[in-house]
Amino acid sequence: MFGWCWCVDDAPARPWRVTKRVLERELGRPVSELFGHFELEPVGAASIGQVHRATTLDNRTVAVKVMYPGGRQLVLSDLSNVRRVLRLVKPALLPAVDEFRMRVKGEFDYRKEAAQMDACGRYLRSKRPRLARRIAVPASLPELSSRKVLTMAWLSGRSLRSDLEERTHAARRSNALSLIHISEPTRRRGIS
Repeated sequence: MFGWCWCVDDAPARPWRVTKRVLERELGRPVSELFGHFELEPVGAASIGQVHRATTLDNRTVAVKVMYPGGRQLVLSDLSNVRRVLRLVKPALLPAVDEFRMRVKGEFDYRKEAAQMDACGRYLRSKRPRLARRIAVPASLPELSSRKVLTMAWLSGRSLRSDLEERTHAARRSNALSLIHISEPTRRRGIS
């Protein structure tokens, strides 16, 4: 679901006409009948889809994740190419690639992602309420979702990715400072 190599942020966005076509085909109505407002410029894009900010007809701010046409085939084709190369250079990795391919096949149905997301949110709220106060899981809107469109509550704040990157950077900086402090006394004594 998250972190696959082809789902990195900052990929080039697809034109609005492509996104609109997917939305209307998947949800069965014109975008203007589904949303009160829809930002044409995506807030994020990856190689298999992009996310737009929108407002529902009852004025809720939402994130709308739209899968590109052919996204599934692109990823499976890439994995087939990786498998062909590995067969020649590192056959021992083929079982791992095959397992990965099987798991990835299930990642291309946003209805499943919505169900997992909602289940995770329910679990946190009922079983881990203290953790649920620190981690937000957006609720899906099934009436505005399909296999290739996932509409969910818009959450403002920091992303998990940016938080982890900041913590990693802080840890590296702290480790570097520790090494400087350790090495300073030895330099003063003339030891290198």
